[in-house]
Amino acid sequence: MGRHPEDHPSEGEVEVKFNKGGGGHCADRGQSYGSIETAAEGVRAKISPKLPLTQALAGCQVFERLGLFKVVVDKKTVGLDPAVSKVPEGVEALSLYWREKNVIVVALSEQTYGRLEEDDYRARFSVYHEVGHAVLHPGELLRRALMSHNAAAFYRGEPREHPLFMDTEWQANSFAGAMLMPAKGLAELERQKGRLTTIMVQRAFRVSSEAALIRLKIYNSRKDELLGT
Repeated sequence: MGRHPEDHPSEGEVEVKFNKGGGGHCADRGQSYGSIETAAEGVRAKISPKLPLTQALAGCQVFERLGLFKVVVDKKTVGLDPAVSKVPEGVEALSLYWREKNVIVVALSEQTYGRLEEDDYRARFSVYHEVGHAVLHPGELLRRALMSHNAAAFYRGEPREHPLFMDTEWQANSFAGAMLMPAKGLAELERQKGRLTTIMVQRAFRVSSEAALIRLKIYNSRKDELLGT
């Protein structure tokens, strides 16, 4: 569900556990910054193919077009369905599998959608965080929808300890950062303007200063991995 960016380690730092900053459940697959970058690059190319990588992704326009996007789970094609609906108190957005319609619903609260219409930084991050769950964790979402009530209640309980690179929330946060501030876009800005600053990234991609700072730190420390060089 809609958590927001924190600077978490990746696959090479498996000794750090979720209870020191992850907060999600254990994913089916571990991810690195590089693998998440590749996934985000593919999604961005499909939902906004003509948008230069140095420009900010829209919020509302992309959210309303999520129905055009599909994911594959165990050779089964599953659609995405954007929705504005009531969500649990304190939750801004969530993703869940709707078995009857075979879609993963990306649901925003009315308040979050209202902020998204105003191009709010946090609301945009929430959208792409949930898209990250749909893209990276469709199997988990489908499996949870098939659980009995008791099993689902257990799943919602305290997560078991696991490495951060396996953490669903860390993965979704990293995906949102890669969607909003793609590494190739950062590299192009760097070629054009020289050394990047947090303010430059914030203005170019219309993100919060916190998100820009974290993403720039990751980019500077893992540039070769993110760019595939």
